[in-house]
Amino acid sequence: MQLADVSEDGTRFLFGGGKTTQTYDSTTKKWSRFTLPGVGYTLRLTRPSGSAVLALSFDPSNDDINLTR
Repeated sequence: MQLADVSEDGTRFLFGGGKTTQTYDSTTKKWSRFTLPGVGYTLRLTRPSGSAVLALSFDPSNDDINLTR
């Protein structure tokens, strides 16, 4: 699965890739990579203002993935 920012309004989207995740910033047109910890975490899709568009939470103890707006 892949999400893309076609509006070019600066929305940043997360791209899943196992333990290593990439982010794309449509404002700067750059990709960033970071490694996710082996514990529970929450990833957020955000706009330049910092307001969250969507949050993805993962709990490795039971493999639950939760999406919130």
